[in-house]
Amino acid sequence: MKIAYFSTQMPYPPNHGGRVDDWRRLCALETAGARIHLVTWCSDRPGERPEPGHLEALYAVAEVVHVWPIRRTLDERLMRLMRLTRWPSHVASRMLSRQQWSVLRQSLEAFAPDVVWQDGLYSYTTAHRAAQAMGVPRFYRSHNIEHVYMARQVAKATSWRDKLAWGLNLPHLRRVEHAAVAGAAAYFDISTDD
Repeated sequence: MKIAYFSTQMPYPPNHGGRVDDWRRLCALETAGARIHLVTWCSDRPGERPEPGHLEALYAVAEVVHVWPIRRTLDERLMRLMRLTRWPSHVASRMLSRQQWSVLRQSLEAFAPDVVWQDGLYSYTTAHRAAQAMGVPRFYRSHNIEHVYMARQVAKATSWRDKLAWGLNLPHLRRVEHAAVAGAAAYFDISTDD
């Protein structure tokens, strides 16, 4: 099986819970014989960019790897602010430009996936678009009940910066989360409590 795997965050190095979960799943799928086209995002801040060894690890489990930067330039921030009228901030930060989408679509067409696997909510728009463009089902693996989790994070935030950053993710979050679940051909909860 050929899987276009969309990971909300760069799964390597597996140095915290979400990354460990993604990384183990990628390794298990590859071990089971799946061919993987990985699409992921990472921060563009100095010290948070992927190192060469990180990319080598990703290529050990995936045939194709696209790591898109979450940029914090003025243009990118303005574009994200405009998208907030319809999308949560974390989703808006992972939406591709026309040029990026064109590159990804050509790569996906060459790979010809059997399925799109969306791991985590925030890659929803790109994963959904890819599944539609390729004419394949989309599977969704949740990481949390995101709209509940994020509201709790905002309530517990101790700095105004965290309150603002996480608060900008709340509008439309529940709607997007429900759309991700409703439109998935298969849906995998993170736990039975979800």
